[in-house]
Amino acid sequence: MNSGRVWVRIVFLVTFFQLSKSQDVWGIVLPTISPQASTSCTTAAWLAWSDWSSCSDTCGSCGVHLRTRTCLTTDSSCTCAGSATDVEYCNLEICRYPRSTCCYNLKVTALSGKFACLSTSPAPAPTA
Repeated sequence: MNSGRVWVRIVFLVTFFQLSKSQDVWGIVLPTISPQASTSCTTAAWLAWSDWSSCSDTCGSCGVHLRTRTCLTTDSSCTCAGSATDVEYCNLEICRYPRSTCCYNLKVTALSGKFACLSTSPAPAPTA
């Protein structure tokens, strides 16, 4: 029986073996966490995504950043469909010596008058 309380459940469904492909603004094919099937209720809804976190590295597409969202429900047994976490590679600019120019076997490519670490094939899955 629901006593009028609102339950806030933060669900981190990050499973690094369930990946799909998406593209970012640079046109790189990036793996992202795909939504997981879950029992949805009409009383469960996602709040807005948080802002993106700072990138975990400064260059070479070596870093990742993430954002999260919270599942809001009036029934503690209900969950929201989809993932609570979104992870992407960031800082595509090339690294300077003595570091490797790019991570994950990405190649230096000229893009809009700048050099960036890009690939036409999927890069390894980012980890938070």
